[in-house]
Amino acid sequence: MRSLAKKYDESKLSARVAILTGLVTFQLADGLLSLEALRTSPLAQSYAAALAVMGLGVLVFALQKLRSYLSEPTPIAEPRTGPVWHEARLFTDPWYQIPAIYCVFVLLCQLVIDLAGNPPASVQAVLFLVCVAAMSVVVPASASKRVSLEKTHLQASSEEERDAAPKPASAFRDPWFVVPGAVLGAVEMARFGLESIEADPSSGEATWWLLAPLLTMAFAAAMPLVDQYRRRRKEAAETDALPPGLPDQ
Repeated sequence: MRSLAKKYDESKLSARVAILTGLVTFQLADGLLSLEALRTSPLAQSYAAALAVMGLGVLVFALQKLRSYLSEPTPIAEPRTGPVWHEARLFTDPWYQIPAIYCVFVLLCQLVIDLAGNPPASVQAVLFLVCVAAMSVVVPASASKRVSLEKTHLQASSEEERDAAPKPASAFRDPWFVVPGAVLGAVEMARFGLESIEADPSSGEATWWLLAPLLTMAFAAAMPLVDQYRRRRKEAAETDALPPGLPDQ
């Protein structure tokens, strides 16, 4: 698995940095990473240790990419069946992804404990939480659907062109980065949104928070359809560009 990840990993440094930054920033604001908590709380210590491992993983990944960019020639394409997350059995970068999942799990548990101790008092708040929970499922599902559609399209294109293997679907990120990112966003949206909705359910800010998960789900659900539409438009344009009398490929 390790050699496979080195050979075919197409995940981006930006995804790693964004998730790590979010995990650090939000817990700094909540006080879990305060000096007092780090001295007395095993949870805070384990969370900080996980962040340190993630930070080391980001640094190693960045150095590998930099060294590859500076010293290695462009690699020759090798036969393959898809991106690394389709070929690896589990994690593509366990030193980053396992701590990320642990940190997101801590955030989720904190949210559940807070809700159990102080349940939402308005119907709007309950509906908002339901929408946020649905959003945390729809966004990764949409990303997975886009990967599946792109892989199917690439395989079909390779068969038509009689290539030995399809081209890599480099536009999509590893689901083990998409899922922690989506859950992190959902947890923080729930916290900030609940605060505004409970303060004044009829305010414009509360209305915006109520609409935010719905708009996010609509956008995520529409993206696979947009990809299919753009793909059909591109194929139609290529067909129209063929000289008269030539058969379609």
